[in-house]
Amino acid sequence: MCSLIRRWDADTCGSTLGCGVDWAQDRTQQTAEEQTHGGRETLSTQGARRAACLSAEHGQLCGVSRTTSLDLRYREHDADYSILAYFFSLIYYNCAADSEERLMNWLLGKDRYNPLIRPAVNRTERVTVKLQVSLAQLISVNEREQIMTTNVWLTQHWVDYRLVWDPSKYEGIDKLRIPSRHIWLPDIVLYNNADGTYEVTVFTNVIVLYNGSINWLPPAIYKSACKIEVKHFPFDQQNCTLKFRSWTYDHTELDLLLKSEVASMDDFTPSGEWDILALLADGL
Repeated sequence: MCSLIRRWDADTCGSTLGCGVDWAQDRTQQTAEEQTHGGRETLSTQGARRAACLSAEHGQLCGVSRTTSLDLRYREHDADYSILAYFFSLIYYNCAADSEERLMNWLLGKDRYNPLIRPAVNRTERVTVKLQVSLAQLISVNEREQIMTTNVWLTQHWVDYRLVWDPSKYEGIDKLRIPSRHIWLPDIVLYNNADGTYEVTVFTNVIVLYNGSINWLPPAIYKSACKIEVKHFPFDQQNCTLKFRSWTYDHTELDLLLKSEVASMDDFTPSGEWDILALLADGL
């Protein structure tokens, strides 16, 4: 429940409205001389270009974060060895990127994950979803239409046992950011909306930890029905309620819990017309 009080201007007796690796030539020190110095042969320009092309064909080497120089002035039978060692170094630095892609493909493979099925081990198990409401902005209160417009962040936390992995098998990766459309969501909506918009505004990524713990923080602009009493205008105080629940799951399938009995205002932008007196949360 959101308790509001209108700000009053005493002077006016009214309300104030307020990877590809970048294969630049300076990355590799190439020598184009075609001569022999004391039994040491120098690779030709064509050979250096062939080395660069060959390295590019070894996959998407996107994980390199440093510049590596290669001295190509070796005996001919040693040159191939040196170039191969350079390729292996690039592939090693790309392991993290390859591991993340491999992990993502495995977790969300069609043969093991169905986003339409709730993450319950059996049919009788309830999925626990913890909610935390954060009020970012009180946009407006329309007395005539009886509508309150707010910018709300609805943090949702649950566990999906299907999204569990061993970080040691994937280069130590213990966290993923996955587009929310690709996994199961608890379809929490604003029940007392006033404009027919039930779902969130932006389907942001979910943060998934290796133990299956999921956090989702979608922002939304909500227009909720609110009974406005203007009897004491402009000294009026209003009480407006935001009611959230799952659209399709009942209490036997989903267990909604509040993380806190008070909504968060850590990122709140003050309104020019209203002050927030209280933001109380209650599980019905």
